[in-house]
Amino acid sequence: MTGNDPRWSQDQSIAFEAAADCLAHARAVWTEKLEGAGTAHERAELEADLALIATTRRHLTVHDEQAVAAVRASYGPKVRRYVEASQARRAGQQRAWMRLPSGAHLDLINPDPQAWSDSDLAVRLSRTYRWGGESAWPIPLSVAQHSLLVLELRRQAAPAALTPMDELMELLHDAEEGFLGFDCIAPLKAVLGEAFKGVADNLMAAIAKRYGLEPWRADAYALHKRADIAAAASEAIHCIGWSRGEVREVLGIDAPFIEADPLTARYGGTAWEPWDGNVAASRFLAELGRLSAFTGLPRK
Repeated sequence: MTGNDPRWSQDQSIAFEAAADCLAHARAVWTEKLEGAGTAHERAELEADLALIATTRRHLTVHDEQAVAAVRASYGPKVRRYVEASQARRAGQQRAWMRLPSGAHLDLINPDPQAWSDSDLAVRLSRTYRWGGESAWPIPLSVAQHSLLVLELRRQAAPAALTPMDELMELLHDAEEGFLGFDCIAPLKAVLGEAFKGVADNLMAAIAKRYGLEPWRADAYALHKRADIAAAASEAIHCIGWSRGEVREVLGIDAPFIEADPLTARYGGTAWEPWDGNVAASRFLAELGRLSAFTGLPRK
């Protein structure tokens, strides 16, 4: 049978083919159910359903519009519900396990907020690099050091002392990157699409739940972004080797450049030099511990 046969209309042909597809899919679904049937009663019912499907298909004709419509109305939704439920089960079963420094395991797709220790997070962030791992220094700049830089910039710019929660939100603003394993810039995130964004968002939601982070207030977020962008512009020239012109024209970052490294006043050392991983992890962990104590969070 083809849609161009003069003995029936194109609409009849399309409807018939759709009904035949419904029965074919129904047969596949019921066969799969039969393979997983646990009792003799369930098997008997499914075998009877399969026999009915086969009989219905043998007697279905293109001219019997009522029967064609009935097949589509009866089997179409059943098949669709089964397929959707099967897809949801498979999605729920997907796992992407990461072994953490402590030896614990974190599922990146379905992250448990209690899966990691504070030390795990600090070490992972110290091993996750900014700027694709490029550096004008012997070692790259870690996300742990960047997080402390943004926190320090916010402290310096604030007219009054930040609350412990404000500081904690600054410290953890890129925390999901420690588990993702890289610092993904916004233009690349757009190319990677919704699947990557979903994984990153789920990780950040787990972090927010673990540390009791509050939603950003509009004014606080604006100040955070100002500090974050200023940190990026300054890192680009002092840590990576971009020129000031390249930062504006190539990277498209329009922010003031900071000459004096804010972290040297607190930690000493050479201005803008990326820290050794152990140093970065230790300093990040110390801040996380201090702020957790202020906010009343349990340590792990």
